[in-house]
Amino acid sequence: MSSSSTSSTCASLGVGDPTCLSDDLLMDILVRLPLRSLIRCNSVCRSWRRLISDGGGYLQTRLPLIASAIFYRCGVAEIDDKPRYACTTSGGALECNSLCFFPFHWESAIVDCSNGLILCRSSLGSTLHVANPTTRRWIELPKPRRRSQLSILAFDPCHSAEYRVVSFTGWLAQGAKMEVFASHRRSWVEHQVQWGLPSDAMSTTIRYFDGVLYILAYPDQVVGIDLTTMACRKIELPEATKQEGRVGRSSGRLCYSHRDGDQLKIWVLGDPNGGDHSKAGATC
Repeated sequence: MSSSSTSSTCASLGVGDPTCLSDDLLMDILVRLPLRSLIRCNSVCRSWRRLISDGGGYLQTRLPLIASAIFYRCGVAEIDDKPRYACTTSGGALECNSLCFFPFHWESAIVDCSNGLILCRSSLGSTLHVANPTTRRWIELPKPRRRSQLSILAFDPCHSAEYRVVSFTGWLAQGAKMEVFASHRRSWVEHQVQWGLPSDAMSTTIRYFDGVLYILAYPDQVVGIDLTTMACRKIELPEATKQEGRVGRSSGRLCYSHRDGDQLKIWVLGDPNGGDHSKAGATC
């Protein structure tokens, strides 16, 4: 890489010569970058590449988890019934992380989780918190203006280092009232969305990635809400939605799956050759 391209990358991060920064300071900058930007920074210079590709996992332990993670309870009730968090390590094994760093974990319920972050609601005053078990940090959210009927945590580190909390506060005939908390502005903003389907057709199967909140809808559609523009679009599924159907992602694309007898059917959104993206293409 040329020195001019290196200087340009450094300038975008608000720094000059990358070699003048200590490892700790440089690490504090790198862990705040989206994953795509972090990968590009791997080519800036040798010192940056050394930190990002560190075999000891120094950077990896400070990044938001984007690997598979589960939340569970274990033990006999009232003896060891505290919530636990487990994630996959680089070696593929499950590693249990305690939530004891979060001082309200005993009095809080886990409302939602998204790519390594968890959304908790305290039983005292219904206060919302967002916690990161990897970095062992947490933040208390300001109270929304209206009472939430459904709260969703939206975080996709491949899209942005910021996260959002979506609070559905009321239902319209074919839409919803909502408040959205964005981490970069630390405040709630009220919105109304119209998804063009009866609200009772919307399920609670929801998936967020790449800036869009996807909601499974009956009888055979997925509704996408762009959380930047609040525009909605409908995606037609090739078969009727089933109760056990789920929306997910694979290789950066939206997927829908359900079980049909002894078969697992999976559909992937769009045409990889640039065709119509309004329908899901079937793969089994």
